[in-house]
Amino acid sequence: VGRNARHLGRTSGESGIGDVVCDAMREASGVEIALQNPGGLRADLREGVVTKGAVYEVMPFDNTIFTLELTGAEVRRALEDGLRSARVTQVSGLRFEYDPERPRGDRVVKVELADGSPLDPARLYRVGCNNFMATGGDEYAALSGGKNRTDTGMNVRDAIEAYIAARSKNGAALDHKLDGRIKRRGDGAGSGSR
Repeated sequence: VGRNARHLGRTSGESGIGDVVCDAMREASGVEIALQNPGGLRADLREGVVTKGAVYEVMPFDNTIFTLELTGAEVRRALEDGLRSARVTQVSGLRFEYDPERPRGDRVVKVELADGSPLDPARLYRVGCNNFMATGGDEYAALSGGKNRTDTGMNVRDAIEAYIAARSKNGAALDHKLDGRIKRRGDGAGSGSR
């Protein structure tokens, strides 16, 4: 498929492989925001040559990319849905801060778009996630609603492969570093693998 410049691990906060999977889904589907349940990421992506088998280990499920329109308030609720079970939803197109010590349903303390502008609770956003999440899997109740719901039929694994291949042209490699899109309150630099 291509090459990977650094080990991309799975952690309880922002994870390198979570960032890449969400970025790949967002790029492939053209949505503003992409979300991925951390339980769907089953392996780290090691440094070096990336094979189809390695991508399969990361994402062994035949999930497809599902697109829908959610209000900013519903996007925030989806992030809360993940935190309810101590899962930190992986994201692209968003940055958020959470506090696990706060009461359930009120743990997300700040959400903004990737450019730093605030998430508008009333505005509709085009969101992408896997079809399992979109139908309420992993207790993502907020994602089972929404408007203009479409299963693109595009396999998440194919989107990941295309994303890595595009960054590996002419001897280059995927070189993703954590960018602080998910922060745990009290952690200066956010949590996640380096």
